[in-house]
Amino acid sequence: MREEKKKMKTFVSLVFLVAGLMLLPFGASLHAEEKPDQINVATFGDPSTLKIGWAEGWFEQETGVKTKFNTFDSGSDVILAMSSGDLDIASLGSTPTAIALGRGLEIKIIAIEMDLGDNEALIVSQDLQVVNDLKSKKIGVPFGSTAHYHLMRVLNLYNIDESDLTVIDMGAMEAAGAFKGGLIDGAWIWDPGYSAMISNGGHVMMASGTVGKMGFPTWNNIVVRKKFAEEYPETVVKWLKAFMRTVDFYHEKPDEAAKIVSKRLGTEYEVAKKLMRGFGFLKLEEQLTSNWLAAPGEAGNIAKGLRQHSLFLVDQKSIPKPLELEDIVKAVDSSYLKKLQAM
Repeated sequence: MREEKKKMKTFVSLVFLVAGLMLLPFGASLHAEEKPDQINVATFGDPSTLKIGWAEGWFEQETGVKTKFNTFDSGSDVILAMSSGDLDIASLGSTPTAIALGRGLEIKIIAIEMDLGDNEALIVSQDLQVVNDLKSKKIGVPFGSTAHYHLMRVLNLYNIDESDLTVIDMGAMEAAGAFKGGLIDGAWIWDPGYSAMISNGGHVMMASGTVGKMGFPTWNNIVVRKKFAEEYPETVVKWLKAFMRTVDFYHEKPDEAAKIVSKRLGTEYEVAKKLMRGFGFLKLEEQLTSNWLAAPGEAGNIAKGLRQHSLFLVDQKSIPKPLELEDIVKAVDSSYLKKLQAM
């Protein structure tokens, strides 16, 4: 009799355990995901909404993990740091993203930080007014960057051979210093070098937004190391939750957002406000459309655009061969945003 009661008690316990498991959300586990000790993030000196979350501590609030932000001057430096494992998540322009993929760096493109619009530009001295004036001049640009991609596209569109001028590889702030010192005639760069060149007498000859409308768009991705994403998928979704919060905050309170960003970057409020208006900060639903990331496994405009970037990079001998569209689609992983959308 005692043995039968014991068996009955065990049976009832199993029933309650199974019932409890059935109440768990699909895909949930009995154990919470282990968290990384720290999330290392790369950003640039531009006034993106990412700086709002950095300043307000939203990334640490959402993930529960210490987040260290590192400011870089070029995408090539980000690629090196990510390949060595020193970075987990990074802002990375479309051209350096294609370089990273072309060189076999295992990354996932999980969101769009921003459409670059007119906030990258060819800034030149006042005596240069039209593209043909660039002949025999010295122009700086970070090689392998979105700015480099646009400079070369413009030269091609205007039938100017690269040998007709001197194109020099230099970072944004390096170019601004060289322009101030009269060592170069102009540069295609972004902020804070952009603003510095304007302050020192430069003017915009051609903006990236204009070249984008010609069929050569550029943008900044949010990328993550594949190994990090696979090991900490819940953390990645929570990090993206904080990021999308910054985008929503900007659209709701653009003036307040500019104040936060200008303080974080140490720039003037009016400058930050103007530059932020020139970027395209995409809300979650827009990011998942075919115009951008598209649904998981589908070839949206981001994948197609990276394919075009890779063709340019082969010509520049930056990567050995063009990226195949099917391989890019695998790297563009919008599943994390889809999980966020379902929360």
